[in-house]
Amino acid sequence: MSKKKYKAAPHCKINSWLSANDNCVEVSFIQVGGSLLKSPIFNSLAYSTRYIYLCCASEAAGKTTFNFPASFFKIYGFSESTGQRALFELAQNGFIKLTFSGKVNRLPNEYQFNYEWKGRA
Repeated sequence: MSKKKYKAAPHCKINSWLSANDNCVEVSFIQVGGSLLKSPIFNSLAYSTRYIYLCCASEAAGKTTFNFPASFFKIYGFSESTGQRALFELAQNGFIKLTFSGKVNRLPNEYQFNYEWKGRA
């Protein structure tokens, strides 16, 4: 039985105004539709909530499920209370749903992107 070779993630060059790297090469990036940014329900969310939604998309890396532990709030420049409030607001408005709570075992919560918000517009 042969082993699969590990294939490194491709690096992408993106527009200079969208990258903090001098060479504009990124390991990952997110794709956001203009319709989301202009959506009345998305724009009704707090600014921090909208930003955390985009951070969740980045962490999900193209998948519908993702972990977003409290340690990520600091990485993205938020306090834990602001981050928790934002995740709660996203869930309340149908953008994400909690699929696994790691509170008891001190594990990261698992979330899934939800599409209920599209019917609320």
